[in-house]
Amino acid sequence: MPRTLAAPVRKAIEKGLLDVPPHLALFYDLDFLRKRIDTLREAFPPETLHALAIKACPVTELLRRTS
Repeated sequence: MPRTLAAPVRKAIEKGLLDVPPHLALFYDLDFLRKRIDTLREAFPPETLHALAIKACPVTELLRRTS
């Protein structure tokens, strides 16, 4: 397991969040995602319209933070 992912997964297991079937979890590094989007925006003129396609994303917080 990559070091950057180990701590969040371990914390989820300790809290019992992965004990309930179907044992499915989504982990997003929101800081990394924000930095990546900011880097892309800085590479273009300020008036450039950027659109982000996230298909069937059940995480509304992710959508809110990327707008």
